[in-house]
Amino acid sequence: AKTLIDKGHISKLFINVIELNHPQKIKESFDDIADTLEDKAKLLRMEQDTVIQNKQRIEVIKRVVNKCDGNQLVLFHRTSYGKDLYKYIKETTNKKVFYIDGGVDKNSRNDIKHLMEEGTDKVLIASYGTFSTGISVKNLHYLHLTESFKSDVIIRQSLGRGLRLHDDKAMLYVFDYTDILRTTKKNLVYFHGKVRQQIYKEQGFPYKIKEVYL
Repeated sequence: AKTLIDKGHISKLFINVIELNHPQKIKESFDDIADTLEDKAKLLRMEQDTVIQNKQRIEVIKRVVNKCDGNQLVLFHRTSYGKDLYKYIKETTNKKVFYIDGGVDKNSRNDIKHLMEEGTDKVLIASYGTFSTGISVKNLHYLHLTESFKSDVIIRQSLGRGLRLHDDKAMLYVFDYTDILRTTKKNLVYFHGKVRQQIYKEQGFPYKIKEVYL
């Protein structure tokens, strides 16, 4: 990807890692749970559930979306969270907001794609699954990664959706939201974020980290 960027075949990008520091009581609770729970898959689900249920977290994402001028793609994993994001952002912004998950038919997806290609200051909230299977929008200026993952394939696919060249785009700005859920910063979704950062380093993608307290 770095070679393609340097040769001008795909867009430049910059990644903003936003570390969301959850309240002290939550971190202390996960410290205790992690010390006694041996089932790491269950622990990961608990962390993920805690993350998507935090309304202050959605508020942070909404504020970032509202500050960005240009077309934006907001990616999520779980439909329940995607619908919450869509509802909250749509109700609190003057931007045009669209939504796609597995239940949206092909024709509607194509219609939304064409609407995103025309004009600016539009927001598409879409699931990773649907967006990795055929939807391609060149006119994207911002990409938001709102749920935790560490798959190299998913990372490449997600970033690739925003790297297509467009006359109105000089740079793709990526917002990678990761969560601190333990006092030691050793929780699983935080580890996923560090894995993503390692991939950014390996690919030569510039990034910076900002910590936000919820």
